[in-house]
Amino acid sequence: MITRLLSRIRTPSVFSADRYAIAQVALYIFAVTFGVVSAFQLATAFGAPENSIPKGGSRLVIYVVPAIHNLFQSVAMVYLSIKLQTDRTDVVWKICAGVMVLEILVTICQVLAQPNLMPILILTVAAFGLGSLLVGREGNEVDEYPDHHE
Repeated sequence: MITRLLSRIRTPSVFSADRYAIAQVALYIFAVTFGVVSAFQLATAFGAPENSIPKGGSRLVIYVVPAIHNLFQSVAMVYLSIKLQTDRTDVVWKICAGVMVLEILVTICQVLAQPNLMPILILTVAAFGLGSLLVGREGNEVDEYPDHHE
């Protein structure tokens, strides 16, 4: 049933050369989001007054470790976006689909906990990114080297 639905969806001509354009943009948006969060966490780590750190807490554990984690996530999102178009083994496609599904689930929890504009926008981006991955995978293979035929 899903396959029949996906076969009826026509990709706009703008994206016909790049099957995963929307998913790649979504990954770049997530990378920027993680990078900004990481920058704020690092700024807080070095600028937060001592009385803002909970008793028994360490500035390193509370601020720096999550900042480094988010920075690595940001780099991973950029890498996945770049590799998505060139990977022939579908490993990157599966990882990207997992990232989109995970982002959708986490964002749904955020919307249920505290509905505001940012989680709704991220949910929309992740849903369109997952849709792009599914439609791109079902689409025809794009000839990356049109002048080089075997």
